[in-house]
Amino acid sequence: MKILIDQSALKKAISTVIGSSAVKGKLPIFQNIKIDASGGKLNLSATDMETATNNSCEALVSDDGSITVPAATFFDIVKKLPSESKIGIEVVDQTLLIKCGRSKYKLPTMSAEDFPSFSESKFGAEFEISSKDLINLIDKTRFAISSDETRYYLNGLCLNSVESDGQFKINAVSTDGTRLGLSTINSDINLEFSVILPKKTVGDIRKLAAECNLAKIRISKRIIKIEFGSITYSSKLIDGEFPDYRRVIPTNNDQLVIVNKQSLFQCLDRISTVAASDKHNSIKLIFENNKLVLTALGGSEELDINYQGDKIEIGFNAKFLMDLISHVDEESVEMFLSKNSAPALVKSLNSQFILMPTRI
Repeated sequence: MKILIDQSALKKAISTVIGSSAVKGKLPIFQNIKIDASGGKLNLSATDMETATNNSCEALVSDDGSITVPAATFFDIVKKLPSESKIGIEVVDQTLLIKCGRSKYKLPTMSAEDFPSFSESKFGAEFEISSKDLINLIDKTRFAISSDETRYYLNGLCLNSVESDGQFKINAVSTDGTRLGLSTINSDINLEFSVILPKKTVGDIRKLAAECNLAKIRISKRIIKIEFGSITYSSKLIDGEFPDYRRVIPTNNDQLVIVNKQSLFQCLDRISTVAASDKHNSIKLIFENNKLVLTALGGSEELDINYQGDKIEIGFNAKFLMDLISHVDEESVEMFLSKNSAPALVKSLNSQFILMPTRI
């Protein structure tokens, strides 16, 4: 194998796939990147057998070939070479030679034949979605992904499609049992599916979606595969059943509170300083006569709001409430409340957020 390639192109290509290479602790081959050179293209692949990423870029290929090299070391060398330079790469006696100006490096290799495959032959759902919509679905919901491994089916984001009144909708939802984030977009997908994406996969997809305008998604029972232009990303799914989140969305919260988002967030930010001394980070909120009073262990805040209902006293985790408020798009937050023990419902454009109260 012998190629010549721009440093910037190679650096970018490696950066998109290296996240799927394994950290130390797995077999050495999982810590490598596979390099395929042929037909004026350089194709890079990485996998830890949980995820896999492939990307290709143009290169001057004078001798075809395939090899694998240590991912981390390869990337560290390439990204530190001059950005406007040309990099020569060739394999001699099972050693990868990297040449750039006066810089020369040698890396050990392993056979490409030993590199594991990550494939799925049958996909039940195939559709396209704009990267903008995909990013929005993720950004509005992943904050509520659970880290409780005893309920592994909550350790990811549920992506599903359902039909409602003749219109198919794609939903993204996550919950840790205390918080829930739900975001929805209309779609012409014309089929129903439901999968759970692992937390790492959610982060990988969010990053890669920024690389192009359209995502082509294919889903099987165990794998999701997404094409982002020249990048192909695959991931195993969480094998479990996500709970029926629709059952926990409040339907009787008839007390509407409207409050300025920035003002509320600033009050919460200040009072969370003293609330942090409580193990549950709890604060009390009192809604009455167009006024909101927030109290916590020696501190209080008062805020003008739009509220005409009965007096409500309710407790929330301050940090969780701040997280929820930060995902509202509008300048004003619409919070729907009911009796003190009921969860709060906050609505934003195409999104809903739920927060369970704490004892006060």
